[in-house]
Amino acid sequence: MHAPHREQFLAKRQLLALPDADATLACLEGELWLTREGDSEDHILGPGGSFAVRRGDRAAVQALQPSRLRLSA
Repeated sequence: MHAPHREQFLAKRQLLALPDADATLACLEGELWLTREGDSEDHILGPGGSFAVRRGDRAAVQALQPSRLRLSA
């Protein structure tokens, strides 16, 4: 990631591969489904929810409804 914080809007069902970096994903609006390779659990994030990903994680997030998220380094 080039900026310390990046906000992004995802349309319903839109998928985003997360960067290979230490970062925190925060759901600002909507509902997000997050999955990581090798993690037996998937994670659902609503407004105010967050999840830390680490360098080496292969993770993706999908909007279950129109959503706005923030990635922070």
